[in-house]
Amino acid sequence: MDSSKKRSLIFDVDWTLTKGYHPSIVLEHFGINIKDFWAKVTREQEIQSKDRVNVDVIYITYLLHEVQKVKGSGLTIEDLNFLGENINDMLYPGLPEFFDNMKEVNTHLDISYHLLSVGLKDMLKNCSLARYCNSIDGYDFLDGLTPGPGIDGLKSTSSSHEKVSAIVKISRGELTEGYECPIKNMIYFGDGHTDIPAFSFVKRRGGTSICVFDPEEKTAYSKAEKFRNYVNYILPVDYRKNSDLWCVISDTINK
Repeated sequence: MDSSKKRSLIFDVDWTLTKGYHPSIVLEHFGINIKDFWAKVTREQEIQSKDRVNVDVIYITYLLHEVQKVKGSGLTIEDLNFLGENINDMLYPGLPEFFDNMKEVNTHLDISYHLLSVGLKDMLKNCSLARYCNSIDGYDFLDGLTPGPGIDGLKSTSSSHEKVSAIVKISRGELTEGYECPIKNMIYFGDGHTDIPAFSFVKRRGGTSICVFDPEEKTAYSKAEKFRNYVNYILPVDYRKNSDLWCVISDTINK
């Protein structure tokens, strides 16, 4: 199918596809206080941001440290694979069937789906969303460098600013020259600050950026309004057929 028929839908994960942060599943599993953990991470990020540190990666360090302290041994890839299935319980209405449903009513288009998260790739690869996706980007880990099953360190990162290069990679596809799916044929979905670079990049290049918010969260819409200048739409998160979000997606990919 020629590039004019290609559409790439690219999704952040937490609070975009899931109600909450999926790394919190790990905290809960090991009995770590979720609220206290994220408060510690936020404080550390505020301190380190003054030195222009990549603050997105800080929570990974804290996560590995807290699990080590409680478990007595390191977090493992097997832990993440096992816990990834619990993401299914966090999905917003209409998921995961949205991915098949949108293709079924748009058979004249070549639609691809991509997860682009500052979360944990090994968890995302083992949830129900994975089988619908052409690619998954997230923090990835090295294992096997030292004795024992514990994770040895980061293999690849997926910070908010790295999302832009990931979007370009998706756009290029397998081509060495040109673009398999032009950015103007892309929709990027997100919900917060880590999505600002991606929101801006896609919108400036003729694509569509959508900020979703959870209508059940009291302050969600006011937070989403802060991103008004970076996006084309701000919509309640509901992936069911004929929802406002569904209709905007359908109209956009058919323009």
